[in-house]
Amino acid sequence: MELGSIGMFFQISALILCLASVTAYIYAYLTKAYNIKSIGNYLFIGTTIAIVIASIVLFTAFAVSDFSIAYVAHYSDNSLPMFYKISAFWGGQAGSLLLWVLLLVIFGTIELFRIKKMNDTYQLGVMLIMAGTTLFFTLLVSFLQNPFELTRIVPNDGSGLNPLLQNPGMVIHPPTLYVGYVGFTVIAAHSLGAILSRDFSATWVKMARPWSMIIWAFLTVGIVIGAWWAYVELGWGGYWAWDPVENASLMPWFTATAFLHSAYVYEKTGKLKVWTFILLIITFELTILGTFITRSGLIDSVHSFAPHPIGYYFLVYIVISAVVYIIALTSNKEFKELIKQDEEEFKFLSRTGLVLISNWLFLAISLAIAFGTLTPIFTGANYTISYYNRATAPFFMFIFLASGFGLLTGFKISNIVKYRIRLIISFVVAAAGVIIMAALGYTNKMSLALNFTIFFSASAVLIRTFTSFKSGGLKSVLQANRFYGAMIIHIGLVIIAFGIVMSSFYSFKGEYSVKPDFVLDYNGYTFQVGSYSNLQEKNYISEFVPIKIYKDNELITTAYPEMRTYNRRSDEVFREVSYYSLFTGDLYFALYTINPDDSSMVILFIHQPFVSWIWAGCIIMVIGAFFGAFTFKRKEKDTQDNKKSYLIAEK
Repeated sequence: MELGSIGMFFQISALILCLASVTAYIYAYLTKAYNIKSIGNYLFIGTTIAIVIASIVLFTAFAVSDFSIAYVAHYSDNSLPMFYKISAFWGGQAGSLLLWVLLLVIFGTIELFRIKKMNDTYQLGVMLIMAGTTLFFTLLVSFLQNPFELTRIVPNDGSGLNPLLQNPGMVIHPPTLYVGYVGFTVIAAHSLGAILSRDFSATWVKMARPWSMIIWAFLTVGIVIGAWWAYVELGWGGYWAWDPVENASLMPWFTATAFLHSAYVYEKTGKLKVWTFILLIITFELTILGTFITRSGLIDSVHSFAPHPIGYYFLVYIVISAVVYIIALTSNKEFKELIKQDEEEFKFLSRTGLVLISNWLFLAISLAIAFGTLTPIFTGANYTISYYNRATAPFFMFIFLASGFGLLTGFKISNIVKYRIRLIISFVVAAAGVIIMAALGYTNKMSLALNFTIFFSASAVLIRTFTSFKSGGLKSVLQANRFYGAMIIHIGLVIIAFGIVMSSFYSFKGEYSVKPDFVLDYNGYTFQVGSYSNLQEKNYISEFVPIKIYKDNELITTAYPEMRTYNRRSDEVFREVSYYSLFTGDLYFALYTINPDDSSMVILFIHQPFVSWIWAGCIIMVIGAFFGAFTFKRKEKDTQDNKKSYLIAEK
């Protein structure tokens, strides 16, 4: 039997099993026949097994170059390295959707076993969302974008993977981003379990806590790796162009960040409960909206798939899932009580109040981005990078200020003098930092304003970390790992923000027509251009030029920017940049053209100050997220409404 037929068999089997699973869960919930839930669980496990096998089949088809499958023939070829044959799995629309389903069933199965001790209604709420979402995506891959569709005539070779995707960043970027997207289905599932159980204690937040941190970390990594890919692959020297697909990943990141802060307050004080539910469903729907933007073809983007009507199905799903969730939440008898509890003893100058202010700011910046991203669908007008920079910069400044204030205050205002001292110290440090930056020649007013807020937030993080460590000692690092994990995340964030500001305002770009032995001097560095050469690789021809980099007449390294012509895309030229990273910035080279007649070349040189801080900051943030995701050793004091929870199954 052909691999395509085997894959199709298991994919359709998964669809049938998942449909039966959803039916069993709905029947169990409506009739309170909770013994049927076990049948639904077995059916969902069967769905998982079938999808895993189908995915293995598709991986195998790419590995052995089975061009009888149209998807493999379109996204692979005989000369494609095995590393990229495997990543071609998600190189197109159909395979990436199957990857989405694969992650859904794996995450759903993990939760199926994690929630066994929860009551039946809670379990049904969780599994209804997991199975229902899985059913939706399985329908798409079975009937609209089938990765196992067979070709009528089997070609001897395939069309090949897009050369832009033949980059290590594209091997990592889509899966990490999808883990971030799919993971919020799990968190939304836990919230629905709480809603259906009519228990609004913090138990569901605690159950979802590890997922929240880890999923947010994956979403962060996916976004930053995508930016790094643009930086090294597209050859223009930038890393963020406010492209619609880039924006589609950034919007849920902002609302997810707001959700994490709101959930923290929910758990610690019992406040912002309604906000937590709202932010969660907004984030969940934005992950689906991002999929619509990527797959509908209605908005032009270098990252999007070819136009396809499949995008409209995502809009339908967004509307249905949002309506169902909101009705379930607002029709709950305890909903009005939640609103009342959120408003009791509320102070805007407390940490809770500042988290609420941050929530509004995160939502506002997401709306500003959404306006620029979605408006072209209706008006045809495209918004430039300058619009996004102007629209978002004020919100970024207020977010960092609110972050600093929030870190330096308490949940309740009790010792305002102590907080004033902390605030004054942070303001002084921020002002001193800006003065030093100006003295070093970084005098752009907007950059100084942004850096002031970044330095203020950084100072607040360090003060809060120092005071906590001083009072708790070394043992507190593990006992309060969630707190220290959060501080590590904030440190990483201010490092990223500083890198973005400096690389945005102080980069240098020059385009030079050169010949061999041309010498360029820049800021104490000397670049010597060599003669270009050719190199035949397995699936492309490379034309490259060596550029020796000297500092104080000493050779530091040699850069090799190149132009590639791929076997399957011989009519196109793809640039591979070369850069040398320093603590204070990158020396970045791209080879634009070569004239064989006179050996002349056009080379782009860019100095990107502190851009490597963005990648380093991301690593720090991920370390903090994983460190704070789990409880090592800590005695927690529950809030009053957490003392009694109906989520634990009765014996």
